[in-house]
Amino acid sequence: MKPAAWTSSDVLLLIALIALALNLRSPFTAVAPIVGEIQAELQINKTVAGLLTSIPVLCFGLLAPVASRCIARTSVETSILISLSGVLAGIMLRSAGGVSLALAGTFLIGASITIGNIVSLVLIARDFPARAAAVMGLYTSALNVGPMLTAALSEPLAKAIGWRWALVSWGLLAIAALVLWWRVIVRRRIARSVLDPQATAALQNATPPVASATHVLRRPVVWLLVAGFAAHLFIYYGLAAWLPEYLQQAARMSPTRAGLATAFFQLFALAGTLGVPALSATGRFARSTLLLVIAIAWLATTLGLLLAPALWPAWCMTGGFASGGGITVIFMLAMAAANGLDENRNISAAVQGLGYLIAASGPVAVGGIAEWTGSWGGGFALMTACGIMLAVVAQALARVVNA
Repeated sequence: MKPAAWTSSDVLLLIALIALALNLRSPFTAVAPIVGEIQAELQINKTVAGLLTSIPVLCFGLLAPVASRCIARTSVETSILISLSGVLAGIMLRSAGGVSLALAGTFLIGASITIGNIVSLVLIARDFPARAAAVMGLYTSALNVGPMLTAALSEPLAKAIGWRWALVSWGLLAIAALVLWWRVIVRRRIARSVLDPQATAALQNATPPVASATHVLRRPVVWLLVAGFAAHLFIYYGLAAWLPEYLQQAARMSPTRAGLATAFFQLFALAGTLGVPALSATGRFARSTLLLVIAIAWLATTLGLLLAPALWPAWCMTGGFASGGGITVIFMLAMAAANGLDENRNISAAVQGLGYLIAASGPVAVGGIAEWTGSWGGGFALMTACGIMLAVVAQALARVVNA
């Protein structure tokens, strides 16, 4: 069945969703290109510096059940406003003082983004059911555009205005998104009141049902998705945190050039976020097959960067494709496994909660091993093992479901 034509409200909602996605990664990926300046001023080691990127990921895991209940007890739109407001407040707090405030602001950013991570998938399933794959591709593309912008601009901004104001400047994205979502909410309230004032009043006063999330953990496919998501994100966040510094040492790049190389990595993520839904739409490739391709791309990236860092453009292309395509295909698998919006929310909370919780150790583990051994080899070996695990999960998914 052909989807209905786009309306102006649909277009505004899609733009607002993209604006939300731009705020779900950039607030903490902005740290990586200027981590050296932050370490120097705050007098912290690599392990503590890794917390500035791993705390949000840890929040994605630990706070996912809380975020899921928040969405269930309020509404999709209210949850989005809470998410964006919290991100903005956390950005301001992070740059306001010393190590304690930096970590506290980072925690607030992570807690707020956790809500946004889950509510986004619920929104796509609710408002774009006939275009879910295409909208998912645009959404995950925006997730990668944010880090691409921070990778390219954070270091030049830090040189011009200092690292504190460079990090604060990314709050402008949150402000823009809040304005867009306020417009969406106002337009929807007007439309509902015109169509059925009594129904609108009942909807505003109603308390959404909160279903138990534990039943989805009885399904093998959910645990496979958790394992795959964790392996994928461990590699991604390990590279997102330390790729600029690694390239400065292994490929003898300047900080500015290393930041641009990381932006190049994020640019090629768009090939994955847009390419995976397009390949899936042809009907020629099972989603589990696409996940296997992602695993192979990650293996090429980690081994290539370790053994031949001078060929970094090739490895940024394979890694970029894997980073964008991996999260897209896993989200597509999670949405396909759900029966209804409530189960969609529960599966999203389970997969993201447990997956992010495991992956949160990525930046700390890679940075800690490098500091302990004086070499990047151990950290890259760990990321390579995660790539092998992702390939195993892809093969298992092909047997468990017709994915």
